[in-house]
Amino acid sequence: EHAGIIVALANGDGRGLTEEQWQVLRRTGTLHLVAISGLHISLIAGVVFFIARWLWALPGTTVLRLPAPQFGAVCALLAAAFYAALAGFVVPTQRALIMLGVAMAGVLLRRRFPPSQLLAVAGLAVLVYDPLSVMAAGFWLSFAAVAVILFFMHGDRVHMPLAWKWGYIQWAIALGMLPLMLAMFQQLSLVAPLANMLAVPVFDLLLVPLTLLGALALGVVPDTAGFLFEFAVSLLRWLWQALAWLAEPSFSQWTQPAPAGWALIGGVVGVLLLLAPRGWPARWVGVVWLLPLF
Repeated sequence: EHAGIIVALANGDGRGLTEEQWQVLRRTGTLHLVAISGLHISLIAGVVFFIARWLWALPGTTVLRLPAPQFGAVCALLAAAFYAALAGFVVPTQRALIMLGVAMAGVLLRRRFPPSQLLAVAGLAVLVYDPLSVMAAGFWLSFAAVAVILFFMHGDRVHMPLAWKWGYIQWAIALGMLPLMLAMFQQLSLVAPLANMLAVPVFDLLLVPLTLLGALALGVVPDTAGFLFEFAVSLLRWLWQALAWLAEPSFSQWTQPAPAGWALIGGVVGVLLLLAPRGWPARWVGVVWLLPLF
């Protein structure tokens, strides 16, 4: 019953998912996990970057011709382009490739750029390539999510233990995207931080690699491909029970009319206050700024 999700992870075709599965994904805020999105492309590129950099540096002499980070960046871009090609280069994958290309340009040029500058250049590059992307909700959601992470992860938060950092990031994204979600969709998932905390590592560290390895092995060693797919489905079956449980309560999703423009401005101020670094005076006042949204 989970074959449709495995196919969607392999090539971005979500037609095999049932309406009940779509409902669970919507109510838990995990819809982005079953499409070939920027999250999956950046994961594949990151894994390939570190593996290629390590292999290129092993002989010792190869780095005299080309530095290992530059070789890793080229391999990462090629892997990301191959994965995007599986999805037919749909608009979200094009946007992710451009953003990744801008990020890797710093490695190829051997220069360090501030993350905010990279994000701004990526936004400009996406708009030059496709000016009408400003009409798509995905454009605003993807850039806003990255901006929230960059704003939140600074100072002492960078040095948090990994488990704490992962939990705080999910909370920050849910809070930071709140005004945008209410403005665009008039609803938001209240269980999304917990659902993503569970689902993102399973999808991106296990399900996506297993699915891609299975797809690559399908024409060479079908038995191995079958084993990889079965293993992926067994993991997904365990995870799906948790997602279905989170989606079941009526309070898992909040729905309301679109807030007024002045309330949205106040909501953005509230988000910035609540996500501000420690030491910022009266951060709790951000809660008051958020109240008119509801």
